[in-house]
Amino acid sequence: LTNEIIKKEDSTKDILKLELVNEEIIKNTNIRENINREWEYIVHDLMNFNKEGWEVMKDFLVTGEIFYEKVIDNPYLPDYYADMKKWSFHLQIYFFNHRFKEQLTIKNSNKSCIQDRSIYEDPKVFAYVLHKQGNLSDLDYDTYLNLFYNLVPFLPEPDLFIYLKASAWSLISRIRKRGRKFEMGITPEFLHELNLAYERWIPELSKTHNVLIVDTDKFNIEINQQRSQQLYKIIEEKLESID
Repeated sequence: LTNEIIKKEDSTKDILKLELVNEEIIKNTNIRENINREWEYIVHDLMNFNKEGWEVMKDFLVTGEIFYEKVIDNPYLPDYYADMKKWSFHLQIYFFNHRFKEQLTIKNSNKSCIQDRSIYEDPKVFAYVLHKQGNLSDLDYDTYLNLFYNLVPFLPEPDLFIYLKASAWSLISRIRKRGRKFEMGITPEFLHELNLAYERWIPELSKTHNVLIVDTDKFNIEINQQRSQQLYKIIEEKLESID
């Protein structure tokens, strides 16, 4: 985990892209240089893996800390899924506060850290889609963006973003399997909109940060041990190259 702000370079950074499709792994291992030795990983999972899956990843990668998105004990989520138009702004502010506090904890930690969803994606993905669909008013969206862009520059940036990519239908299947009652109303159309937002944001993010893209439609980290080990090895090599 970086304990100071990472100096941004003017040049465009290369992407490290991993696609787990069929039986092939395609790697581009050009690595961003001049980054601190301690690492933070932020994983944009878009409802892909469960808690046990993250523990498997953490145990392999680091003796450190993992920060989960607040879901089960989130006081706004049930109301939000019942009435997005009424509760979207409340939920976005709640998540922003929670993730900001996590980032401060990470900043002051001497351990490596994994955060399963970051503060950085909301204005480009979740808040963006909610505003686009009319669930966030122009005023609420502008207020959220002003809060975000005024405060986030004070946080250290992560060394590695991992995007676990999946189709809307794969996500729906995993949500149904997970069985949280308040998530049963999530539609494929809403998830498709989120995916489109991610597909627009990730290339933008990749210009200035290290990004690892993992196609998870045909990959289950909990049961496919061979591919899991391949993924872990690539992540490990990537992190060892960041000096």
